[in-house]
Amino acid sequence: MGVNSNKKLNLLIVLLLTMALSLSSCSSNRSQSEITDVNDLKGKTIAVKMGFDSDYHFSKFKDINVVRYNTSADMLLAMKNKYVDAIAGTKIENNFITQVSTGVKVLPEPAAEFGNVFAVANEDAELLNELNEFLIEFKKTDEYSDIVRRFEEATVYEYETKDIPLTGTGKTIVLVMDPAEYPFSFYDYEDEAYRGIEIEIISSFANKMNYKLEFIQDSATMVQQHFINNTADIGACDFSDVYKEEAEMADVYKLSEPYYIDEITLLVPDETGDYSLDEELDF
Repeated sequence: MGVNSNKKLNLLIVLLLTMALSLSSCSSNRSQSEITDVNDLKGKTIAVKMGFDSDYHFSKFKDINVVRYNTSADMLLAMKNKYVDAIAGTKIENNFITQVSTGVKVLPEPAAEFGNVFAVANEDAELLNELNEFLIEFKKTDEYSDIVRRFEEATVYEYETKDIPLTGTGKTIVLVMDPAEYPFSFYDYEDEAYRGIEIEIISSFANKMNYKLEFIQDSATMVQQHFINNTADIGACDFSDVYKEEAEMADVYKLSEPYYIDEITLLVPDETGDYSLDEELDF
């Protein structure tokens, strides 16, 4: 079992702690609407992270008020003070928020579905075809089912890891990954190894195709530059196919077949309305 200690989650936790200190002193006269049906959001005000999956999705609807924020803490504070009716995020994001806070709940029905994908440099058309064919078949296997199970059971604190020794002896391919994209692709400082659903899938792909696999670390925003500079072949940074048009406009990389079908869910106030963090958490 690997303990998650990456910077991204630590930042989220710090922001949530900061939010908790200020919640009791904030108030608003805005009337908050209760949301019980994700298919009936007309006139509702939804908080999204600027530029993320939910922003792309909900910006298409003219009858929904979309308010963009930079952090989860900002969105929670806005919902506490009734500036927004709900927070839209991926299933993983919203589930993690419920693990470190109270007074909120995730509606059981998703608002939308999308595919998590890899980015492959335009120069590697053959590699993209190989990866797509691999993903179609790999998703039928017990090995893939086990990877998904462990991914979906990951918590803010733990991820059940599995070593996949690299066995390739042929051509070298380079994977650029963001070491803070827990639980998709991240660096586990306890195990001193790269972990996550994306790492396991690409490692399995490399072994299947007899490729040597090398890793380089960078932020998701720098993946495109690596493709331009021919320093990476595949990008694994929690990409989704909602950015397909953006990828086509960039004309630097292509998106693979989905390796996982994710969801956009809505986080709303629960029946208690008592916003706080779990005092037993040792942060």
